[in-house]
Amino acid sequence: MKLKHRLNDVMQDYLRPIRERREEFAKDKAEVYRMLKAGSEKAERVAAATLDEVKDAMGINYFKKIKINFFGG
Repeated sequence: MKLKHRLNDVMQDYLRPIRERREEFAKDKAEVYRMLKAGSEKAERVAAATLDEVKDAMGINYFKKIKINFFGG
């Protein structure tokens, strides 16, 4: 039983700053949504770049090398 109580104390001490930070974020939901949006946009850019690299490596990035000139120049 002593081990369980000690483990609980350690976990509570470890999680306390995380909980406190979460409480601060909860006070400004607009800022949380801004951070989430910025993170999503960054992840989308990284994923797109990674996908381009994979397509290049596989030789299936068909539209990257094609230049279409509709005006005959």
